[in-house]
Amino acid sequence: MADLTPILDRIRRAKRRLALAALLPALPIVGALLMPFPDELPFTLLRWGFIALCVLVSAALVSPLLKGPDKHPAIVALHAGTVCWIYVSQSRNHHGGKAGPAVLELGTLDGQRLPVPLDEARTDEFVRLLSEAAPRALVGWTPERELAFIRGPHTLLQG
Repeated sequence: MADLTPILDRIRRAKRRLALAALLPALPIVGALLMPFPDELPFTLLRWGFIALCVLVSAALVSPLLKGPDKHPAIVALHAGTVCWIYVSQSRNHHGGKAGPAVLELGTLDGQRLPVPLDEARTDEFVRLLSEAAPRALVGWTPERELAFIRGPHTLLQG
């Protein structure tokens, strides 16, 4: 298996960025605790119900961040040998036509497309590392490969 350290580092950095967003639902908790409410039962239940909801949302957002980068679905698929297609996709903003960030996608034998965070300056290196880790996978996007993937992902395996 190829050394996927640069890709694992990129996944780790992407998770760090998401950590702040995962903690944002905790901010209303502070407001709910500091906001003066009457001591009547309905208001107390409303306050603690809101706090519980915010805690649950924060926990749901934080729990995937606690997993190591080697548990990322794309890395798991590489280790399982189920990757059949590797390509870089470029999203477009339909209103302004501006190109969005490039995303490295892995197509799997069960028809899933798994995004991998990408350093655009290291695109070629990431594609090479992934193609070494999945030597039977086709590399690159074409309309024919897209159609073949939709019809039957196993048809994209080489050799």
